Amino acid sequence: MHRVSVRIYDTDSEGRRFLLYRSGDLITDAEAERVACLVDPEPAKPGWMRLLERRDEDSPAPPAKPLGRMKVAELRAVCEAEGIDPAGANTRSEYVAVIEAGRTAAGATLRER
Repeated sequence: MHRVSVRIYDTDSEGRRFLLYRSGDLITDAEAERVACLVDPEPAKPGWMRLLERRDEDSPAPPAKPLGRMKVAELRAVCEAEGIDPAGANTRSEYVAVIEAGRTAAGATLRER
């Protein structure tokens, strides 16, 4: 049995936060191991609370951000990652057009093979 030293919060399936354990609560060894792997290390400032985050081991990657919502720096990074030459694009709309054209051309060359 372990005694909880700080408040531990968790979130439910709808994203609402709730108090899971209060200071002084007794928990089992197995529960203490589960909480220890989900809780961040001890906060630097005393009295700060710990927040739990549920993580599925095989959780899918977050969905890709649409090109229209990316900043210019992110669009430049996409060009570099995909090997697309921006060819003097300056605005976000120019980068989006260049990336879409590059992806279309890459898709056409892959289908020709």
